[in-house]
Amino acid sequence: MRKGIDVSKWQGVIDWDKVKKAGIDFAIIRVGYGQNNIDEQFVRNITECNRLGIPCGVYWFSYALNEEMARQEARYCLEAIKPYKVEYPVCFDFEYDSVRYAQEKGVIIDKALATALVEAFCDEVEKAGYYAMNYANKDYLKNMFDMDRLKKYDLWYAYWSSACDRDDAGIWQYTSDGEVDGITGRVDMNIAFKDYPAIIRSKGLNGLSKDEPSSRAEPDLIYIVKKGDTLSKIAAMFKTTVAKLVQLNKIKNPNLIFPGQKIKITGSENKEIVYTAQSGDTLWEIAKKYNTTVEKLARDNGIKNPNLIHPGQKLVIK
Repeated sequence: MRKGIDVSKWQGVIDWDKVKKAGIDFAIIRVGYGQNNIDEQFVRNITECNRLGIPCGVYWFSYALNEEMARQEARYCLEAIKPYKVEYPVCFDFEYDSVRYAQEKGVIIDKALATALVEAFCDEVEKAGYYAMNYANKDYLKNMFDMDRLKKYDLWYAYWSSACDRDDAGIWQYTSDGEVDGITGRVDMNIAFKDYPAIIRSKGLNGLSKDEPSSRAEPDLIYIVKKGDTLSKIAAMFKTTVAKLVQLNKIKNPNLIFPGQKIKITGSENKEIVYTAQSGDTLWEIAKKYNTTVEKLARDNGIKNPNLIHPGQKLVIK
């Protein structure tokens, strides 16, 4: 699993260097909307992602009134992304504002037409040799899209909650209220349940060679515990098990986690580090250096007074 964001001009001018340092593993970038309206920040966003090796996908916000308009939107999107490296899917985004616009134009979008628009866009994308995906929330999956017809495409699922309630989501947009260093204001946050760069390369799609290395190696996914969290709740959120989290993080008591604790969701098992305190060290500085907390260091090492450590003291960092 990988942690990502989706962005458009509404996030303004993004400092992508800071975004990468913040641990963001991928981005889904808006290319444009409607009939060839290119997002003001698209070129800069995708250029920066390519420069920094942040794998990215793209989406097109649709205002299509019929299948041919949806196909044309796909062509606009494909033409715009030609010069760039796209390692995640090309996504179709049809939402409430799309329906509102259609109504203003005298077109009523029912389930059959909405489904046909998805098929028209995604088929055009696939015909061009790219990996297609459809974006939808819970309401549209039930009332606007015929999922028996659309299950052939991967689903980018918008469900703002602490846990994903579907097993068929390829990417889960879990909040619109995220905060990421380098971005002013709120940003949509996502989890990718599939390794799209590897899948797309293996199929030879998106103009990528099967032998071409990914922009970024599979990173560890880290979750920071919040007040009220339990290990079972975190396991459900990321579609894993308590047993796996316990093993991965060497947790002695699954019923005892604390706010601020970093829980590894994917990656290799944590290994203990033994640090020898130096003259002038403080527990706070050591905690910061190893991305942990003073409270955890004190607890793991039986330290009664966190303000009192001495040179030569051995500290176990888990």
